[in-house]
Amino acid sequence: MSRRYLRLFLLLLVFPFVSGLLEAQNATTSLRGVITDPTGAVVPGATIRLLNKADGQAQSATSKASGEYQLLQLMPATYTITVTAPGFGSTTKTAELLVNQPATVNFALGVQATNIEVDVTATAQTIN
Repeated sequence: MSRRYLRLFLLLLVFPFVSGLLEAQNATTSLRGVITDPTGAVVPGATIRLLNKADGQAQSATSKASGEYQLLQLMPATYTITVTAPGFGSTTKTAELLVNQPATVNFALGVQATNIEVDVTATAQTIN
């Protein structure tokens, strides 16, 4: 009988440690990066949209004053990342995010082309 109690005691002693290790395992990842303009200056307030290609789930974030963005607790998958900001063209990249391997994806936005059309018309004044 003492062997039985010894096994039970060891099992009870080891179980909390093993269960703690199992809980520490998670199947998520994260994404971060910096948004810049063509000169290398940071772009605050840019919108980062993340689209999971497999299930169509979308998430978004906004870049901080430092141009940095961060999305946490993401499911591992292949994502389409689109960044937009006022005055800049949108940029899209694809990234495969893996379990427990945080990814860094930086973006350099181009200046948005604008077409301005100016129509100047004048009439000749008649002289009296």
